[in-house]
Amino acid sequence: MQYEVMNTLPGDEDLPEEEPWPDEEAPESWSSDGEELEELPGNDVIAINEEFYRSLEALNLDRMEKVWHDAEWVTCVHPGGPMLTGWEVIRDSWEQIFKGTQNIRFELADTGVRIENRTAWVTCTENILHLSTSGVSNVAAAATNIFLKTEDGWRLVLHHASAIPEVKNQA
Repeated sequence: MQYEVMNTLPGDEDLPEEEPWPDEEAPESWSSDGEELEELPGNDVIAINEEFYRSLEALNLDRMEKVWHDAEWVTCVHPGGPMLTGWEVIRDSWEQIFKGTQNIRFELADTGVRIENRTAWVTCTENILHLSTSGVSNVAAAATNIFLKTEDGWRLVLHHASAIPEVKNQA
């Protein structure tokens, strides 16, 4: 998994680099013996992204609702679908998807996380096994999930998934 936290602003690369600490002169407040390692700032983003996919697999609208930010400007693009804007419209789309789905499983690959201030995005490849009233499908989609840090923690504000065309071998 790629993971990057942006602690600088664009243009900061012009600032001089900090001098490294000489060997064995790290500040006393730094612990190198493994005691209580600080949690990475991206752990919460990874957790809410996982919850998004687990709520999908559970076909659970209440869980899905807790992942999304409730605003008129949040956006969702399902593979092959139009752009949906506003939580109520997006919620209705999930409700319809859940009604037509008997079972769905996601295996994520090529996952990357980036955080800048109150915005985080996760990119990944979704490998989807889908059982619906119309049959079984196994497809892949390229996805971007954008999260906003709110008073309630990280919340999804954009999910965009595009189907990845199946490449057929030409001999």
